[in-house]
Amino acid sequence: MLTVKSLKEYLENEYRTTVSKLFRIDERYVDYRNSEEILIFDKILTKKELKTVKESAEMNIRNTFCSEFSCVKNPAVADFLHNSSIRQQKSNATRTYLIQDENQFIHAYFSLAIAMFSNRARPGEPFLSNEKLKRMKGYTVDKGEGKEETVYWSFLIGQIGRNDRTPRELIDLGMILELIYREIERAKTAVGGNIILLEAVDNPKLVRKYLEAGFQFLQSTEGHRQLFIWNREY
Repeated sequence: MLTVKSLKEYLENEYRTTVSKLFRIDERYVDYRNSEEILIFDKILTKKELKTVKESAEMNIRNTFCSEFSCVKNPAVADFLHNSSIRQQKSNATRTYLIQDENQFIHAYFSLAIAMFSNRARPGEPFLSNEKLKRMKGYTVDKGEGKEETVYWSFLIGQIGRNDRTPRELIDLGMILELIYREIERAKTAVGGNIILLEAVDNPKLVRKYLEAGFQFLQSTEGHRQLFIWNREY
């Protein structure tokens, strides 16, 4: 059975385990309050100790990611998980989720963030119809020299990756998207929102899969196609 585990949870568990090993104590006596406050027997770790714990724990995670997850067809997807996911998680730029089996093996992953976009795919060509624009919450941005532009915020699917070692019969794009929608639905319940934006590599075969899944083309940017799905259900 596959389950979704957040990188946040992954980090917290590894921090506790690392503290236990470095200080040779049972994990029961490790109190993780947040990434800047970890206690042993009610004593807060010093900045130096905390730095040592973090460096060791995060290196262990990166080594696990590098040894378990590969994506030859799209090296950038693997590179994000290996080298950027932890940093972006800690800076609150993205949230990464791992899709694992009962043995904690990583079969796939995805990352989510918040993004803004304009309603114009190309100058003078609005992508969204006036009817849809009226139903969506837009924000007017002053572009200077008396010019204004309407922008919209969205849930951004920044990365989707399936492990080369994982057969499609176990998990395919449709299944990954369903797990993504489940996480986004939790965020929608808490803060609202009705647009899901997705950045896909400009690969016709891949883009066609997303179009078949219900996404619509928005615009091309720096070798990526921005696709989005609009959902006003609540």
